[in-house]
Amino acid sequence: MSSRGTTLDDLRQRLAVAAGAVATTFLIGVFGYHALGGAGTTWIEAVYATATVLTTAGFSGPIDVSRSGGVMAFTVALLFFGASTVVYAISVVTAFVVEGDLTQGFRRRRMRLAIKEMEEHYIVCGVGATGIAVLRELVKTERPVVAIEHNEARVKRIEEEFPDVPILEADFTDDQVLLQAGVARAAGLVVCTTLDKDSLVTTVTARQLAPGIRVIARAGQERSIARLRQAGADGVVSPALIGGMRMASELVRPSVVSFLDMMLRDTNKNLRIE
Repeated sequence: MSSRGTTLDDLRQRLAVAAGAVATTFLIGVFGYHALGGAGTTWIEAVYATATVLTTAGFSGPIDVSRSGGVMAFTVALLFFGASTVVYAISVVTAFVVEGDLTQGFRRRRMRLAIKEMEEHYIVCGVGATGIAVLRELVKTERPVVAIEHNEARVKRIEEEFPDVPILEADFTDDQVLLQAGVARAAGLVVCTTLDKDSLVTTVTARQLAPGIRVIARAGQERSIARLRQAGADGVVSPALIGGMRMASELVRPSVVSFLDMMLRDTNKNLRIE
């Protein structure tokens, strides 16, 4: 997991502890005032008295603190302990907001600087089920890569699994986003979106911005294959078509498929063909 994820997880735990401490202190105050305030003290009066003490707004209300030494002692203890708990909770909340924003800001700055220095890299547009597999393969074969994804949940997953991979949380159909990813200096771009119209737009845009780049596009429907090639894609992959061919090959040519799988999954790169 990335350092950012670890830091924020630690802050979340501290936030949960602080919230629990505040809630516990408040309940102690409510039950304490209800028990010590006298027979006529209602629960709402006990809640009001506790809120007044914990917020340090000054004690004045339906419960007369001076009537009993026990109530006075309880109020003093609640004031010191409760105020400390509230201050701690506020500091944790502030740290959670500031730390998260600062960490994200530093990461984005490092990411922009890293992308500016990259050349002959690869850009993965859309990191869903197909895109994550492409990203793993590129990272495994030590290719420099930049990811573009607009879904926040997927972005967090990429940051945790690939903390060293620069990622832009943006719309990859936007030409400015592709320029930020260094498309003009990139060796290749792969479009892994499930929407064929987005694949088409991104392919056309990438080809206009970088005529020499190699573009591989995902096609959800077979009829989109020809359109994507006409739009400038060097290669078009249909997961449905390839999946069907793979299943048929597993059925009638299992030994060949096993060898190809072994070659592709060879971590030592002894069988990989470039």
